[in-house]
Amino acid sequence: MKRIILAIGVFLLGSIGLSRAQTSFEPSAVRPVLDLQQHKAFTYFTTVIDPVSKMAYEGTSGGTNRYPLTVGGSGFGVMAIISGVERGWITRDSAALHIRSMVRFLGSAQRFHGVWSHWMSEAGTPYGFGDKQVAAGDLVESAFMMAGLLAAKEYFNTSNAVEKEIRDSVVRFWNTIEWNFYTKGENVLYWVWDSARPLDPDQFVLPINGWNEGLMAYIMALAAPVQHAITQDVYKQGWLNNGNMFHTGRTTYGYPYILGGSDKGGPLFISQYSFLGLDPRKMQDSGTFYWEQQVAHTLINREYCLSEAPASYAYDEQNWGLTACYGVGNRSYLAREPHLDDGVIAPTAAVSAMPYTPYYSLQVLMNLAQKPQMYGQNGLFDAYLPASLDSVKADYLAIDQGPIAVMIENYRSGLIWNLLMKSPEIQAGLALAQINNPASSTGFPLVMKNAQTGVYDMIQHPDRAVYELPYSVQNAGQVLFTLKDTQGQVVRKFFATAVQGSNICSFEKDCNTMINQTYTLEMYADGRISSLPVVLR
Repeated sequence: MKRIILAIGVFLLGSIGLSRAQTSFEPSAVRPVLDLQQHKAFTYFTTVIDPVSKMAYEGTSGGTNRYPLTVGGSGFGVMAIISGVERGWITRDSAALHIRSMVRFLGSAQRFHGVWSHWMSEAGTPYGFGDKQVAAGDLVESAFMMAGLLAAKEYFNTSNAVEKEIRDSVVRFWNTIEWNFYTKGENVLYWVWDSARPLDPDQFVLPINGWNEGLMAYIMALAAPVQHAITQDVYKQGWLNNGNMFHTGRTTYGYPYILGGSDKGGPLFISQYSFLGLDPRKMQDSGTFYWEQQVAHTLINREYCLSEAPASYAYDEQNWGLTACYGVGNRSYLAREPHLDDGVIAPTAAVSAMPYTPYYSLQVLMNLAQKPQMYGQNGLFDAYLPASLDSVKADYLAIDQGPIAVMIENYRSGLIWNLLMKSPEIQAGLALAQINNPASSTGFPLVMKNAQTGVYDMIQHPDRAVYELPYSVQNAGQVLFTLKDTQGQVVRKFFATAVQGSNICSFEKDCNTMINQTYTLEMYADGRISSLPVVLR
């Protein structure tokens, strides 16, 4: 019923001049949009910054007013700057100088047992945040900054004096963050320490547990130098909640959703912030395959928007995605999710999920890119009401623009994932958390079908102009792929040489296959047939 009502709504929108334009997902159509919108999001971190420290401001309001300097958002910005080098939007030398300014500022800024505050002034002093955080260290924001800096340490690896200074600064920060201080002697990390209230028993604020954006802090705290590291018990009892984080067998809308208290997943930033650098494809513990968790979270969020949200919100395949963002009209800033939904869509939600749901995320991006009112100098605006497309919050947030730039890059090349996952510090933290590479199993373990349609929607990769599908085999060798139509007739047959473990199946579009038609992709390997129904978009 919800989809029928939405269809009527779309017809009515068309009658008042807001009809849906026909969208092509050909690489020649998608690539310019990705280039433009990723570039615009990147420019937030070269323009909405303090000219001396190069730190990014938290956000903009009305296009001109700026908020304090952001620590976590600037960490995302470091990753965006590195992506910009690879895209040719900034030279390597300019990027290195930019990041050197940041590490010099961070080295002189006030720290709280090695931890930076959530927001800072241009002088490096804490800027008030919330009701208890005037002079305070923010552990999660500092972890996001360190994630960006560890990626920079891997990327800026020459003997150049500027790049060496960056690496030395990152090592110095790493060696002096006192993660274990933020346990308060308990088996859990606390988000904030309010140093201005040393006699207050509540000077430690917000235990970091449950399923939220705080995983990065625990991974780093485990791997810290021994005098500053947390124990594995802190991770197991604090973060994993003695195993109660896992909800084995739980499904929502037909998707497995193992982690988190909410069966509908919470705001999408939870599956994005720590995972701008952590590659969930390479993360499996005793309870969770993190890639499956992230994809399911995204698909649950999307399905709620399509089938369960109030019809008056006018969500559809081109307008979905709930996460923390500014409000629109009389609505305020809110961490929006299926259980806390007021009709406001944040473009960063779906667009930053692009590595998980490329086709569905591009449906949103390609739609918004056709509407000039939806973006400006620094990319897609922060929020809008699909029910009234003139109702746009034409502001920006660093923590929303950063994931757009970085996660588009991870979809396109895997650059930031590859950098951070080879960091010795991150590798050590993952090992201590007992998070390992998944064991190889023959088939398509990274592919999650749409639970409502029963198929996997495939698009050609915009940069490589071929259909791509990840697969795994237990034994290296020749693998046969066939593509069959709905009558069981083979329309394509090709071989690939696979290595043991993860591989990519790729094939070009040709005249034998039709766009938007369903096929069955079969893989013959390890003495078995793995089948996957697909729609070629």
